[in-house]
Amino acid sequence: MNRNRDICGDCLLLQRRRKGLKNEVLLPRQCLCRKYNKEEQEYVQGLSMVTYECVVKDIMCALPIWTTFLKIMKAMKTEPTS
Repeated sequence: MNRNRDICGDCLLLQRRRKGLKNEVLLPRQCLCRKYNKEEQEYVQGLSMVTYECVVKDIMCALPIWTTFLKIMKAMKTEPTS
């Protein structure tokens, strides 16, 4: 049985950093991070895709442009027009 299967990468890393402490009993067995809603997951996925493409194609100068574009699109989705 893998007891770490319910822990995200961030919480697992935190747990491994604290491994040397004596209070291992108090360490979380489940993820303590808040869950992202669907809109946030889509935004993070878009940022990840853009970052990956910029790194792979070696056009890091385009990353600020793309992130600004994604921020504008996010704002347009959440703010209704009159």
